[in-house]
Amino acid sequence: MNGAPEFRPYTYRGTGQDTLTAWMDSRSYTPRGPSAGMILKPCGTVAAYKRHRRRGEMACPACAEASRLDTAARAAARAMREAA
Repeated sequence: MNGAPEFRPYTYRGTGQDTLTAWMDSRSYTPRGPSAGMILKPCGTVAAYKRHRRRGEMACPACAEASRLDTAARAAARAMREAA
């Protein structure tokens, strides 16, 4: 472009290798489901709550309650540590 050298913002120390593109090309961006033999946690657990949220779903009441209790327990533990 107008005789100016090509601007490559992610080139690493003059190697000519565009590190960002090389990294992106080496990764697979296909979403993966659970592996064979993997057992999903049932609803009513924090793991299931995170799974709902990761999938873009509204969490079921049991999972929302599990997440709320976990958050409250963590906050209480943090308050105990800070008070000591």
